[in-house]
Amino acid sequence: MDRITADSNIWVSGLNWRGKPHELLNLARRGQIELAVSDKIVDEVSRILRDKLEWSAERVNQARTEIATFTKRVFPTETLDAVKADPTDTGFSNAPWLLVLRQSSRVTSTCSRSGVFGGSR
Repeated sequence: MDRITADSNIWVSGLNWRGKPHELLNLARRGQIELAVSDKIVDEVSRILRDKLEWSAERVNQARTEIATFTKRVFPTETLDAVKADPTDTGFSNAPWLLVLRQSSRVTSTCSRSGVFGGSR
């Protein structure tokens, strides 16, 4: 089974709207992929949902509980400096693949620590 880590943008989009991020979360819900997530990612998603999208504390807590039901919790031992412009968007080293969905260009790319390995339009 593929193990994937999605960054906070994928989580926020998947929890709020339909589209590729939502499909990714549904794959994990159905057990078709293993979606690895760290506390740091869940905390960042929670902060964005609460502060930027104005979710209530109760709704954020429900999302955190749901996330725990279909993900594998990981504890990164290294920090991957994947996003230079936003140093809070790092820490995906325990998953062999990082899935990046660029909705604006409709490109899906799989990346590892050494670079982009594949993509489709």
